[in-house]
Amino acid sequence: MMMVNSIVNSRELRAIAALLMCYDAEQVERTPWCDDIISPETNLVLTELIDANRHGFLTINSQPRVNATPSSDPVVGWGNPGGYIFQKVIHHVVYFFPYPVFPQNICLN
Repeated sequence: MMMVNSIVNSRELRAIAALLMCYDAEQVERTPWCDDIISPETNLVLTELIDANRHGFLTINSQPRVNATPSSDPVVGWGNPGGYIFQKVIHHVVYFFPYPVFPQNICLN
């Protein structure tokens, strides 16, 4: 469980969203919370990530849907040869609420 108890103003929110959109577009290689360059599999969900960030839903993690892709696939493949990859689409998002309606504490599971 993660406890959230902080206030982010709209200017900071826009700046964070802009940074994430630049990261998604590979205009910046890293963010303060991610030392890795964006992975090639992100291109499979890139439009959705940029759109979410543009609308203030800040994506912090993602995984594209993959259905029976060979484990040898250069983008999403992993594991032993001859296997198949199955993944559900995942977009982890940080939500921000306007200050007047922001609850004192929010518990997220």
